[in-house]
Amino acid sequence: MADHRAIEVACEGLARLLRDAPLPAGQAGSHLSGGVIGAGDVTTGSWPGGAGVLPYRVRVGRTGALESPGGPDARPLPVEVQVVVVCQAEEPGTRLALAGWVMGRLHDHPVLTAEPGEGTGDTVRVVADDPGRTEFLQLWAALGLEGRDVLLLPYVLTGVVLEASPGA
Repeated sequence: MADHRAIEVACEGLARLLRDAPLPAGQAGSHLSGGVIGAGDVTTGSWPGGAGVLPYRVRVGRTGALESPGGPDARPLPVEVQVVVVCQAEEPGTRLALAGWVMGRLHDHPVLTAEPGEGTGDTVRVVADDPGRTEFLQLWAALGLEGRDVLLLPYVLTGVVLEASPGA
């Protein structure tokens, strides 16, 4: 069995990239709130707003096929993590400005770095995703976002590698 820690580290790295950067002058707040959020936080409204990272799918390799059999000689398993960056703010203009800032930040910094002691040594890239209209609407419905004023920005984290868990 593979360890999920690499997925957590990649999502936390993306959240840290956004959280640690000051917002442009004139925008409410000096830093983004949020971080890695759960679907329940988005759907119940318990999340205060800002920008948050919500992982929603993990794809094995590029083809979706299992590339590494399990067992004592299990090799690392490359995965792609599909996430949405959820942008939430009271005012529509602030929400749009926040989304634009997030997209610019991720465009300017497409490679995530791990904090000391947390990394797997992998190079994780942030790539804009296009899940397609049907899939995006299904995600919107599954999260219960009808009537909610949030923006979802889809991205894929590539280069995430799951290592075999000890004792697997």
